[in-house]
Parts: sequence; C-alpha cells; structure tokens
Amino acid sequence: MDDSRIPNRLKHHRKYFGLLQNEVIKILRLGDLSTISRWEQGIAFPSTIHLFGLCSLYKTTIEQLYPTICESIKNEIEKNLLNKK
Repeated sequence: MDDSRIPNRLKHHRKYFGLLQNEVIKILRLGDLSTISRWEQGIAFPSTIHLFGLCSLYKTTIEQLYPTICESIKNEIEKNLLNKK
C-alpha cells in the first residue's frame, strides 16, 4: 500500500452492510461515484459532515473507520501530555 494513502476500513464497512458505492452516494447525497471511491482508496478524506454521515450509515465510530489515524493521534496526545509534566 502507498504510504501517502489514508488507511481506513470504509470499504469493509460498506460491504458488511451490503451496500454498493452508488447506494452510499445516493444516501449521503454526494456528487459522484469518484468521491466514495477516493475515500475508500485513501486518496481523500471525507469532510466532517460526511464522516459523521458514514458513521451513522455504517452504525460505527470514527475509530472503527480510521483506526490507524485515531491510534496515532491518541499516542501523540499521550506523548505530549507526558512531556508536559
């Protein structure tokens, strides 16, 4: 996998719910198929409002959709808190 891509589990969750990309596009009222494709490939990141929409649609959390990013942020915050003491 390309290191510049944003690791995520969007495709996994979409398939788990038996949805096609074009169905997600319609449900979330997105512009076109390339939008969801770019998110799933990790080429682009959804806006905050679309991220909340994906969480609601897939009945999950941001941490489940983007576990690597969330873990990295958590570790960075903990590290910064320890350095502050």
